Amino acid sequence: MIESTTFITLALGMVMFLLTVLMHTMKKNGVLVSLYLMQSLVLSVFLAITAFEEHSLSGVTAYFDFFLFSVAGLTFLVKVILAPALFFQLAKRYRYYFSSNTYLDTPSALVSALVISFFVYYFVSLSYPAVQFTSISPTLGYAPIHLAGILLSLLLIVNRKDALSQILGILTLENWIVFIATISGLRHTFGLELAITFDIIVWIVISVVFIAMVERHFGSLNVAGMTHLKEEDD
Repeated sequence: MIESTTFITLALGMVMFLLTVLMHTMKKNGVLVSLYLMQSLVLSVFLAITAFEEHSLSGVTAYFDFFLFSVAGLTFLVKVILAPALFFQLAKRYRYYFSSNTYLDTPSALVSALVISFFVYYFVSLSYPAVQFTSISPTLGYAPIHLAGILLSLLLIVNRKDALSQILGILTLENWIVFIATISGLRHTFGLELAITFDIIVWIVISVVFIAMVERHFGSLNVAGMTHLKEEDD
């Protein structure tokens, strides 16, 4: 990635990281969906900027330009429009049950996020000097922030008790994987990206149907409360 986009990439990465931290402070799943929408929008903007800058470089094939612009468009369509619309519809339909519960309270979750961030920063900085990352890509010098974003997404998944929040945590983790793969310069075919996007769409639709069925059958989306469920003998 060229030097003119290094600051923009760092800024967008910091915004994604802050949005991930904010997700740990929100108890309402409607707000959580909004934060995921904003994070996905930041990712779409980043992909579009990357595609534009790659297009301006000499020697870059038109195929790769088309690939990046297509990925940015698919990301915006699926993650900014389709997925949030489905989740907002669920939140509106089952708003009584969509107050997210957590294993850790907000202060404890924030302290855990802070500890994870510091641990990742010092571990990566001591084990792998920034020059090793910048030799691949200038923006990889900020790899500790990106790795911390992945771990905070995992923390979001395991700390939430309801199904929707866990699904949003998984989608947030997927956003970070796409972000890091792009700044690392990893390239693969457009067909593979299209297949991955199709899988995400199917997974989202199945998740929405599953959430509706669980709520209708058990009257709750609290996953922790379902650990004691067992089949009754006929």
